[in-house]
Amino acid sequence: MFKKEPLRILFVILALIAAWYICRTIILPNIDARIEFENKTLSGQQEPPYQYRLLKPLIGKMMETAVFTILGDVRWAHVISYAFLSFLTFLGIFTTFHAYLSRDFSASTALIGTLLLMAVLPLSASGYYMEGDYITLLFYIAGLILIRQGKDAYLPAIIGIGALNREQIVFLLVWYLLHQKTLTGRRVFWALMGFTVWLAVFFGVRMYFGFKPSPYTSALHVANNTDFANLFILILPLWFSNVAGFVVMSLMAFRKSNLFYTVVSPKNGIEP
Repeated sequence: MFKKEPLRILFVILALIAAWYICRTIILPNIDARIEFENKTLSGQQEPPYQYRLLKPLIGKMMETAVFTILGDVRWAHVISYAFLSFLTFLGIFTTFHAYLSRDFSASTALIGTLLLMAVLPLSASGYYMEGDYITLLFYIAGLILIRQGKDAYLPAIIGIGALNREQIVFLLVWYLLHQKTLTGRRVFWALMGFTVWLAVFFGVRMYFGFKPSPYTSALHVANNTDFANLFILILPLWFSNVAGFVVMSLMAFRKSNLFYTVVSPKNGIEP
């Protein structure tokens, strides 16, 4: 069994590597475009849906302000702030993902799964201001852990904060409902609370900045995703390389679970 202290050191090293990769490939080559993107978002001049994804630029701006008072350079304040934010995000991702895997896998398998996640991260690095996707991943993993631990009361907070980053966090409620063997009144209550909080954030930011038509329509997404070149050259290889290993590991965990070895008896209910 792996000791906790070496694991913490390993996760710090992995987070440093991932943050440096993001800094070198995304942040440093696009400093001016990123600063403009951030300013347009916070001033209400950005196009949707990016206009409504406020969490990362808000945190980044606060960190930039603090760093700028020390360095006095706007561009380097941006680089240092977002590199550090990326480091904290990746550290949270690797730590929580390993904790989540440890619930169903051996220590060695959980570690391999975490390293696999680290290996596929470069494949998802696209766009010059996309690190918010990793923040969403962190919220998803944290939410899944809370679901597994039965800490339903924390879900609305995860949903609300996550919705400020990307509205897709609402799908965490789908996983929450699918995870339940029985939908008790308490579970339905927290699901409704989570959805209510999501609606409040979703419409709240749109009322503040105004409801703007998005150029990224459903028809555009369907057309791009069904285009032969995109589908077979870009999309499917990317998805396969990202999720294939985790699908295999999930099937392995499912086979070892009690659910896999139970049958339904009309007379006695569920029995081994």
